[in-house]
Amino acid sequence: MTVIIVLRKKTADIETYSSLVSFCEQNKEYNSDMLYNITSRKKKPFEDDEIKLLRCHVITRMPRKSK
Repeated sequence: MTVIIVLRKKTADIETYSSLVSFCEQNKEYNSDMLYNITSRKKKPFEDDEIKLLRCHVITRMPRKSK
């Protein structure tokens, strides 16, 4: 599972989104295709003067210990 974490530089606020599409719907100045290319294919965070955007993988299950 992947979540989008957005750090607002001016206010130091942290926002989380379930997808790039939901982030871009609320922030019309950003393009989801461009953000996808940077964060998924290049494996880099996106950063500009306003925000830093990261894709983070979330572990949904802990592995069981073998006996």
